[in-house]
Amino acid sequence: MKTQASEQKRAFIIFAALILICSSFLAIRFSTPNPIFDTDIQSILPHADDQRLDQQISEALSSTFADRVAFLIDGDDPEQVKAARDDLNQRLTSSQIFLDDQADADVTGQWVFQNRREILCEASADEFTDEAAAQVWNSAVGQVFGVGTPVSGDILRADPFLLTFRLSDCLSGELGNTSQQAGLLTGRLTTPAGSFETQAAVSDILSEWQARWLNDDVTMARLGSVFHAEHGATSAKQEISIFGSISLIGVIFIFLYAFRRVRSLVLVTLLIGSSILTGLSVTLLVFSQIHLLVLVFAAMLVGIVADYAVHAMAARFSNDWPDPRTSRAFIRRPLTVSMVTTVAGFAGLWFLGVGMFAQLAVFAVSGILTAWLLVQWVLIPFDAPPSNTPKASESWRDRANTAARILNWRPALVVCAVLLVGMTIFGLFRYSVLDDVRQFQPRDAQLMAEEARVSEAMNAGQAGRYLVSVGDTLEEARQAEESAIEEIGRDKLIGFSFTRFDPSAEKRAAARQAIETRLETPYLSRAQATFGLPTLSAEAPTTPQRPGWLDQLHVELPSGKHALIAQLAIFETSPPDLGPNAQLIDITQTYSDAFAKYRHLTSLSLGIATLIAMIVVFLIYRRPRSLLIVLCPFAAVLGGIFIPCLFGIPVSFFSIAGGMVLFGIGVDYAAFFWEARSTGENWTLPSVLIGAATTEVSMGLLSLSKTFPVQSFGITIAIGVICAFCYTIVLLGISRFGENSRAKTNM
Repeated sequence: MKTQASEQKRAFIIFAALILICSSFLAIRFSTPNPIFDTDIQSILPHADDQRLDQQISEALSSTFADRVAFLIDGDDPEQVKAARDDLNQRLTSSQIFLDDQADADVTGQWVFQNRREILCEASADEFTDEAAAQVWNSAVGQVFGVGTPVSGDILRADPFLLTFRLSDCLSGELGNTSQQAGLLTGRLTTPAGSFETQAAVSDILSEWQARWLNDDVTMARLGSVFHAEHGATSAKQEISIFGSISLIGVIFIFLYAFRRVRSLVLVTLLIGSSILTGLSVTLLVFSQIHLLVLVFAAMLVGIVADYAVHAMAARFSNDWPDPRTSRAFIRRPLTVSMVTTVAGFAGLWFLGVGMFAQLAVFAVSGILTAWLLVQWVLIPFDAPPSNTPKASESWRDRANTAARILNWRPALVVCAVLLVGMTIFGLFRYSVLDDVRQFQPRDAQLMAEEARVSEAMNAGQAGRYLVSVGDTLEEARQAEESAIEEIGRDKLIGFSFTRFDPSAEKRAAARQAIETRLETPYLSRAQATFGLPTLSAEAPTTPQRPGWLDQLHVELPSGKHALIAQLAIFETSPPDLGPNAQLIDITQTYSDAFAKYRHLTSLSLGIATLIAMIVVFLIYRRPRSLLIVLCPFAAVLGGIFIPCLFGIPVSFFSIAGGMVLFGIGVDYAAFFWEARSTGENWTLPSVLIGAATTEVSMGLLSLSKTFPVQSFGITIAIGVICAFCYTIVLLGISRFGENSRAKTNM
């Protein structure tokens, strides 16, 4: 009793110290003004590398266009439509998360005025003919002497040919002009569209606006990536709520049925919570921020950590609750082998070159190490024997022997294993891959219909590609963009290009020369006489401020180069040769290529983890047959990845990631079964069976998700756990389960 009391005292000190240290550290971190959690979905996408220009451009595209939004308010009463639009604009703007494109209207007008003699409505200076100049003069006369034309003397003195009006009209015409545009509101979000906070804020504002206006026969259509992201997040929350509730109920039922003790359930819960708390603390010690999705993926720790606890409690149940030292001896070596190999698998995520997975590697490794420590030095001392130990032990043995009798029919297990191997082989010959991000999550039909309405009102097709023009200087980038647009055709543009509002020096000079020779020289004296204007003096050179929306189309890359970005509509013809300084980029394809790269990297990491695990196991056991401890789970990983291919489910990055988790789980099963061969005990089978059941309930249930990444991960786990359990029993299982009720220890 004295030893047990001292063990419990030490366990309490260890547990209390761990919780106190982690809690204090997290309290300090959360008290700082800097955000702890990264909620931007773009953080898991490719990041710019100073040596890779294409990756820098991809990031620039994301930051430039991902935050764009548009709303189309429609209804029978124009006044009501305008009031509804203004109300929505006011709500969004006052929240400080939205900037209306019209907010730069004054700056845009000033820009057009200052550049009226250097930007033409025509595509080139050659198209500004003498006939075009005559039309400009005739139009100016008509506007000045027309009824109701708002032309003042100040305007005429500054702009006698009203070039500002002409340029504004033709630029507006290029954007389209429909009756629906009165209710069109466009702009950009001031916070990332991928941020969960941004999505929630926009959703709340739109809900309040709809409650006010939709009963007045006013409709609204939306366009923007933030709405698809919010729809996906809402779907994910619903699935997490449903699956989480079912998983929780299932795990509680399994534990209560297996151990018949609330204490066991409480101890496992404390172990899981402590491991996650430590993982979070260590990750925030290494990284300034942690992506929120890391916590979602970290749910996989629940299954692994719970398995450790199950093994410890099963060993104690089967051996009449021996003292803590003896209990640790039962599980020390297989638990350590399992821990080392699982840590090796998760550590491989660090080398994928993706920040989020580096965070996940630190989180998982620190959490698993914590579980390994706490199971031996905290859980076992706190797992006090029941009041009627003999009865509880006998009840446990009855359940263990029942499981042994059911699973002791070796021919059926062999047939099952052969069938699974055969299905894996067939899957290897029939597999396909899916890296296309457009198919990762089903798009909402209502949102797609709304986007089509907004695009029609904006006179814009669906954006399919982006033209990116790069130069060492901004002027070089301008020249590259102008040359590329001439090759592609201005009609393929969606909205404006940068050079439409801020052309190159060459284009400006040509436009100024055309206006001087074909308009001002023949018509300026006539304008002075007709309009009664004094002799005009030369304008002082000015440098007007560019509108904010125009600056968004110009990005200075980390390499120091300048990039100009323009949206293009989808077109079927082969892209022309645009030269070395301009390229067409499909941003969706770029991300799809990135996920293909991640899939290859994860496969390589899994292979490296397997080789490391084989070396570790061989060094521990020094027997070639012991390599089955690694080969069984590796075969299970192949089954979990490729058997679904027989049912039309492709291989993806997410299935390979699930395979890495499955590898750690499978090694846990195999290591304990290997040790059971030498000890002849009967508690490994029920403990592994309980662990497999909790894994299927907690992670395998994700296979029912409608979101492909989650579904792919869950299916790999669900099928792979069955393979791991079956292969391990056939190749490493005790020949006659249940012969012995006691275990020999390896002290």
